[in-house]
Amino acid sequence: MINLVDLQAQHSPLEIELLTQFLKTLKKGRFIMGPNIKELEANFAKYQGCEYGIGVSSGTDALTVALKAMDIGPGDEVIVPSMTFIATAEAVATVGATPVLVDVDPIKFGLDPIKTAGAITPKTKAIIPVHLHGWPVPLEPFIKLAEKHDLMILEDCAQAHGAKEGMALVGSQSVAGCFSFFPGKNLGALGDAGMIVSNHKEFVERARGILNHGRREKYFHDELGYNARLDEMQAAFLNVKLPHLETWNEQRRELATRYNQSLSSYSLRLPPEFSAELKPVFHLYVVQCESQPVRDSLMKYLKSLDIGVGIHYPVPLHLQPALAHLGYEKGSLPEAEKAAETMLSLPIYPGMTHSQQDIVIQAIAEFFGALEMVA
Repeated sequence: MINLVDLQAQHSPLEIELLTQFLKTLKKGRFIMGPNIKELEANFAKYQGCEYGIGVSSGTDALTVALKAMDIGPGDEVIVPSMTFIATAEAVATVGATPVLVDVDPIKFGLDPIKTAGAITPKTKAIIPVHLHGWPVPLEPFIKLAEKHDLMILEDCAQAHGAKEGMALVGSQSVAGCFSFFPGKNLGALGDAGMIVSNHKEFVERARGILNHGRREKYFHDELGYNARLDEMQAAFLNVKLPHLETWNEQRRELATRYNQSLSSYSLRLPPEFSAELKPVFHLYVVQCESQPVRDSLMKYLKSLDIGVGIHYPVPLHLQPALAHLGYEKGSLPEAEKAAETMLSLPIYPGMTHSQQDIVIQAIAEFFGALEMVA
């Protein structure tokens, strides 16, 4: 069995350190807003090239708290790509604003800046680019739009810990960057957790209050907020894992390079090449097949060989039942729809061996070889 993600391969070498931190935190008896969180906030913010880190309970809560701290609410519109996890739009709706769904570019599936420009209205207050699959979205076009229309940019970095474009790490060029530490992420907790990073002090001070019931001191509440605090135990685990993140990201890039080299002769659209100027972190390695039937057949074949694969995501946001009230129809955002029909995520994770990867590559070769024989 080759899993899509194998957390055991990652955690096994760290088992003693993780258990040690569990026992250390248990004995201290400080489980809420303790020193582990402060350590993680400082170190992760530094890793992402930001001055401040704000620990929160999940990536979804990171987005929700950040939006509320940006004074976004009822009557406002926020532009969101249709090809992303629903949490991006869900956070917008949670604060009472309206998510405006926009199509994506067909290569890296990031928010399309030209189509974003066409979606701006007098009600638009913010844009949320999503660094999907660990690919950094070039922010310069969005920064220009924000300056022209007096908008704010909030980055959804849930899948892009450590991703970099030029000299800028994701999350460092906007009001804030929001990260998820869901277990399967490049930096994952042993449960739910998240982080907001920012260089804006006033925003940070307000966000810290909002995530803790709208208070800045005990029993004195400046506004209604949330219970969105990061768990002290999860912070302890993340402090063990953070020093290994850059090595793990390098492993992902090395595995992605091997996939690109080995799969280039098949009828697949592979992720683009990367360089020192554009450093993705391959949270997912995603290929595109020429059609949905081919994608579904390839997925079925790989699963029959106990090779884990996934689709991220099979239904774009504008076609999700939960967002049907927004009034989008099938065909309205064609690139997101095509991506949903043809994308397939292959196994990639720190600790994956070349031998395991070769089994995946060989299986794909056999599948396309059989297709050619039928044709």
